[in-house]
Amino acid sequence: MIFGIEEVDRYRAVTFLTLAGIAGAFALRIFGLPQVDLHSPLHYLGLMDPLCGLTRAVRALALGDIGGALEYNPASLALALGTVLVMTRTAFGLMTHRWISVAVSRRQLWILVVVGLLALWVNQQLHADLLLEAA
Repeated sequence: MIFGIEEVDRYRAVTFLTLAGIAGAFALRIFGLPQVDLHSPLHYLGLMDPLCGLTRAVRALALGDIGGALEYNPASLALALGTVLVMTRTAFGLMTHRWISVAVSRRQLWILVVVGLLALWVNQQLHADLLLEAA
């Protein structure tokens, strides 16, 4: 992993996606969980995927319930950390007109993603009883 400073923001789309995520979290905080079913068909067979519980976890985070967020889906904390990092990068870039960049090899990224998803999948399956409860 290599850090650098650039004169141009090459990751503006990441900032906008992060802002959309923040807006979504606030909407969950204000309006509650969606009234539509967001579960995959496997959910009803008792098979949890890495995204199971993420909506409830993000809502818990938006309400300040870190323990609840961890319980529903630990990936929510990674999303929160990523949000803080992206918004800190954005603030730094807007103030200095220099943008922090991170270069990661594709191999490192794939290994991180695959290992992380597998670990999360196992964790979510171990918490199937909680995730099968009605929200």
